[in-house]
Amino acid sequence: MADSPTTEYGFRTQSLGSNVNTWGDTKLNEALSGIAQTIGKILTISITGNHTITSTNYVITAQNKNAGFKFTGTLTGNSNITVPDSNAYYLVINGTTGGFSLTVKTASGTGVTIAAGRQALVFCDSTNVVLGTPSFGGLATPTTGTLDIAGWSAIESAIATAETPATAGTILVSGTDTTAGYTSAKIVPSGLLVGSTGNAGGNETWDIKTALYTASGTNTYTLTPSPALAAYASGNAFLVLFTNANTGAATLNVSGLGAKALTKNGASAVVSGDIPAGSVRLCAYDGTRFQLVSSIEATPEVSPLGLTLASAQTSGFTAAKSTLYPCTFSSSGTITFPSSATVGDVIGLSLGDNTKTYTLDPNGLKVNGGTGNIVLPSNNTYILTYNSVAQGWV
Repeated sequence: MADSPTTEYGFRTQSLGSNVNTWGDTKLNEALSGIAQTIGKILTISITGNHTITSTNYVITAQNKNAGFKFTGTLTGNSNITVPDSNAYYLVINGTTGGFSLTVKTASGTGVTIAAGRQALVFCDSTNVVLGTPSFGGLATPTTGTLDIAGWSAIESAIATAETPATAGTILVSGTDTTAGYTSAKIVPSGLLVGSTGNAGGNETWDIKTALYTASGTNTYTLTPSPALAAYASGNAFLVLFTNANTGAATLNVSGLGAKALTKNGASAVVSGDIPAGSVRLCAYDGTRFQLVSSIEATPEVSPLGLTLASAQTSGFTAAKSTLYPCTFSSSGTITFPSSATVGDVIGLSLGDNTKTYTLDPNGLKVNGGTGNIVLPSNNTYILTYNSVAQGWV
């Protein structure tokens, strides 16, 4: 009876009574040597393109009788490595140069693609070649590692498409964020706080300040903060400049969410005159109503600094000494200081609305030692004192 090859690798299976005097030293040793190769030998093969792994029954020098292959040589294009269509594991190393991939496959089946410089354990199921490592990604091991990485193809794709924002100082805040922006555009405070970016494109700074919002209307006041309030929640608080005085009970409607009663001392409704025109109030929502927490009255009373609180300014104006001006310009404008001053003169400016530009004109004098106009960041309060002829207003 004739010998027959095994389905995997083609080792000799001897029939009863065959190979008299040669069954051990020749035939059995041949099979044992082949088995050893399939367990631990990596065969180096130099290629320049497509290559078919040789497979000859009983012959231990056939290329398929190895644990794996390291391919070297220079490729000029992506190439195929065709393996026999029988069950087998192979460790395949793409050590070629030229930057091209190798696809390990059967003659008529599908396969696994291995990038240059990568390696993969593959398994032929007699029809197709698949990855021999469970639940791992489509590409083989990075050059600095020893194992394939789960989802590596997705990771490589993300890395390949990732970009550093073109404008210095801008950031992306998530894996799906595609529009770079400065910190103040990405992390937007609301309610009592407002942020602004300084020194854009350089060492960016982010200034957090108290936001001052202007309430429109009389008694039925409306407020439109930016960003808009999504829903009322206990603890919502706004610093509000009331342009008009109340003449009786009043309500506050924020971002169109519905009117809520304005109260004082808890649940007591405000009465006529509780909210003077031009006054600034802290309004805190307690879950039911807005309570008036504090105020800066727009009356001719004198502050501890000796400043008289003026009415709200909605456009450019000429300032007078010893006066504090709440400013909520409807558009960008200029604040002109007096043309003459005495050492110790004081002017206060409380600037709201961070979308407007407030320009200070020293009117022939100096500001911080300079004679030119300066732009004052909004949503801030400034107390300027005339220091000297050399320094001017500081």
